[in-house]
Amino acid sequence: MSKISCPVGIRWSEQLASTRQAAAIELLGRTLVAKIIAFALFLLGANREQIGELVEMPHGTLLSFLTRMSKFGMSGLEDRRRAEPKPEPLEIKIEQQEDVKVIQFPQNLGNLIIKDNNQIQAKVVILTMANNGVLTWQQATDLLKFSSLAYTKELGDKLSNGDVNALLDRRIGQTCDYRVGEEKKGKLIVLWAANVVTGVKSSSRSLATDLLKQGINLPDRTIRHHMKKLGLVGMKDSLLGLITDLKKNSTK
Repeated sequence: MSKISCPVGIRWSEQLASTRQAAAIELLGRTLVAKIIAFALFLLGANREQIGELVEMPHGTLLSFLTRMSKFGMSGLEDRRRAEPKPEPLEIKIEQQEDVKVIQFPQNLGNLIIKDNNQIQAKVVILTMANNGVLTWQQATDLLKFSSLAYTKELGDKLSNGDVNALLDRRIGQTCDYRVGEEKKGKLIVLWAANVVTGVKSSSRSLATDLLKQGINLPDRTIRHHMKKLGLVGMKDSLLGLITDLKKNSTK
């Protein structure tokens, strides 16, 4: 085919252009029609900046489009930024068998068996599957027995961005004794007993405030943890009852 130059004497019809382009946009979409016109003008030798202005396409976008057309041909007209289709979630079945949860996959893919006590393992496995589209977020929420779909997605993001450590419950109290030595434990017991006897508040928060006055800085959750370990929780009435009995016996 011989070279086609931009015709000078050809007649143009604004009405026909409007009608034809409207029909093409209805069939192909505005973006694709703009690309076709832009490429045709480019082949006819038009200035690229003026082409961009005519079809309302940023100059950089036009250059990228023309590069794709030169590399990929007609497939360059497609929007290569379109996301890949997500896989369909698997139809799974869940069975509770004694102390384990059995996740059954279709098509002979096997089963996943997770012990009920392995909460971190369950979170990691199920959230990883949800992050990759194997399970829906609703399925993951149901499997993990969460009440909020948003919370499940939030944990999924944390796992994806922060690894397994991001799933650990930071609200758990201090579980190691090395932060609270014998002396501090002794002062905690004495202070708790003194507050109970004198009618002062003996909650972990109140004890944390009182200990801080003595120069001992411990979070209330740490104090609560050690109160449980020392058997002080729920013993207020027992201590008061014991003191009352001792007073009665001393007066006899």
